[in-house]
Amino acid sequence: MPKIKNRPPPFIVTPPLFRLEAGQQSRMRIIHTGGADVLDRESLQWLCVAGIPPKDVDVWAKDEKNNNSSPSTPVTVNLGVSVHSCIKLLVRPSGVKGMPTDVAADLTWKRRGNKISVHNSSPFYMNLLSVTVGGKPVNDLDYVAPFAERSFTLPEGASGKVEWKIITDVGGESRVFQSSASV
Repeated sequence: MPKIKNRPPPFIVTPPLFRLEAGQQSRMRIIHTGGADVLDRESLQWLCVAGIPPKDVDVWAKDEKNNNSSPSTPVTVNLGVSVHSCIKLLVRPSGVKGMPTDVAADLTWKRRGNKISVHNSSPFYMNLLSVTVGGKPVNDLDYVAPFAERSFTLPEGASGKVEWKIITDVGGESRVFQSSASV
């Protein structure tokens, strides 16, 4: 599926920037701003968040009185680690009823040489957790978009029934689904 670049996302995240001390937690609010949403299937956006450690010369390494945040010890960073994490943000229109686990058994699998193709005829993104062919695991799995097809490389010598699990809406793993025909 082609990626559309240079188009603003249909949401904003607030606060866009905040300070987080060790041991603290914070929340971000995602606000839908509109856009051309598709009404017959889920839409996928990516939410990327970065965390940057302070240096002792940074303004944000100081407290409200312009002192180092730890007055007895200067701020030192022997190892600066910045965290960058992206998560899938799925938007499910109100017209799309049910859950991905309700229709995950309907995925259809076909062998094409050393590849296995999966067709998703549902309006849900199917986030594949595991796939095996004849008991051999398929690697480098990803999601299958609604009403789309995706191919993966088969393990050497793999043939037989296809079994798979998907990631559920709450991040868990589904039951095992099995194809009715061998590939």
